[in-house]
Amino acid sequence: MDDSNPLTCLYYAYSLWASGDKDGTPDAYFYTIKRHPDYAAAVRAYVSSLHKGDYTKAVPDLQKWTEKIKDSAPLWFYLGWGQSLLKQHPESYGAFEKAAKLAPQNSEYVFRMGLARESDGKADGALKLYRKALKLDGTHEMAAARFEGLIRMAGDIDKAEKLYEELIKLAPQNGLVQNNYAFILRNWAERRGAMAKQPPPNVRQRIKRSSEVYEMSAANLPDDPQIQSDTGLLFEFYPCNRDDDKAIKYFTRSLDLSKYLYRDAFDGLTRLCRRTERWELLYDYADGVVGAIDGGGHAIAPVGGSEPRELPAETPGLKARAVNAMQQAEPHLKEE
Repeated sequence: MDDSNPLTCLYYAYSLWASGDKDGTPDAYFYTIKRHPDYAAAVRAYVSSLHKGDYTKAVPDLQKWTEKIKDSAPLWFYLGWGQSLLKQHPESYGAFEKAAKLAPQNSEYVFRMGLARESDGKADGALKLYRKALKLDGTHEMAAARFEGLIRMAGDIDKAEKLYEELIKLAPQNGLVQNNYAFILRNWAERRGAMAKQPPPNVRQRIKRSSEVYEMSAANLPDDPQIQSDTGLLFEFYPCNRDDDKAIKYFTRSLDLSKYLYRDAFDGLTRLCRRTERWELLYDYADGVVGAIDGGGHAIAPVGGSEPRELPAETPGLKARAVNAMQQAEPHLKEE
């Protein structure tokens, strides 16, 4: 056997298992990992084939193996994984730490250390580790999500804002984190007078920052009609942050993406066009809405804070609003 090839070693172990050799199979898997300590597939295959994914049985074996093979990061990782499933959080942290020391650039190992800390009730330690994981890999979505989850426990807007600003620098491509942060700023400001012509300075500042972060999110998630629509709202709805051209850009992009069916974007565009007297634009998009619904489309809108979905019951209401907008725009177009 050419044992320089890890796949050959693994196939040998698998063939023993398939033939029912219960005595030789563990030794073959053990040899594969010892010969190729970074070969994670061997550890996974061992747990799935011999223990059928049951870590109550696998963990004792993996613990024995780590006493003999100390330089296998995957072996330590799967030991930690099993211990975490068994709610042995301090032990799993130790195993993940060993894996991370052997492979210091592996963000997943560091993230799992953080998750073990958080599961053990040590939020501050977890936050530091999520931060470290994101420094290694800014695209690590779960690390960003757990970091964000701890932010929501911050207790006050100042602390949350500071942590969110750090997070969006660590994960600059994560549009969902940016969108959530923008929404929190907007929601906070809205409850404190953001609709006034002259809101307090801190309210005006956070509305402005909310719009900036929404734009980041819209750039990172260019195909999401809800985020495009919400971004337009920040530039249309709040007097202290009004920018008609930007609002139109995002509302029309949302409608284009949704094939004229995103309800909130059409309502926002309607308000804006009526206020600025952009009748031709209003007529064209209202006509698109009517055509889309007549063609069998349904209105799309977020419901109760959930993901957007089709709303057949809303279709008549959206079509009626679009028809009304066309009727209002027509006389102005004739005058032109």
